[in-house]
Amino acid sequence: MTTRRMIMSLLLGALLVLLAACRTVEPPQRPVAYLFPSVRTMAEVQGLQAHDIAVADLVALLDEVGCGPLLRQAGMPDYELGTVARGLANRGYAELDARRSPGPILWLSFAGMGDGRMEVTAAFRQLPPESCRAGIDHRQPPQATAQGYDPYGRRLNSRTWSAGNADLRLRQWPDGGPHDYWEMRWLFPR
Repeated sequence: MTTRRMIMSLLLGALLVLLAACRTVEPPQRPVAYLFPSVRTMAEVQGLQAHDIAVADLVALLDEVGCGPLLRQAGMPDYELGTVARGLANRGYAELDARRSPGPILWLSFAGMGDGRMEVTAAFRQLPPESCRAGIDHRQPPQATAQGYDPYGRRLNSRTWSAGNADLRLRQWPDGGPHDYWEMRWLFPR
């Protein structure tokens, strides 16, 4: 074999190896924890404060608001909450992305507020199950309606209901298209 043929064979072999190695990696079809915001802007998370919370307390909190069982049914392993706890302890923010999972939850964000409370916000594909609504009745007239823009410049209309206090809020974000979703927010004391 000539040197030229040998070099060509090596180059062809290297090309085949590279082509075989290049493939798209799909994210898992279950809820995944992230430390950096994708559902909030960086400006929104700048003023957040570190919030130490144990994984067992996160499990109890998610069970209390009704999201824990839904996340487990969607295939979320317990170790994802370790990532959430680390994000809250280090930066005051973490989120669970469940958009690819089969459950009713799209995402959850966790934020350490400046006043020491922790905010948990969950987005749902449709009206949240009764177990997540904390007794808020969406059949009543909303307490507030608003038109405006989200931090990304998309036009939004919203209808908001609350349960007697500002610590619980149900909001519908209808846009007449594929981006309709419902959002539930809970504020927890430190």
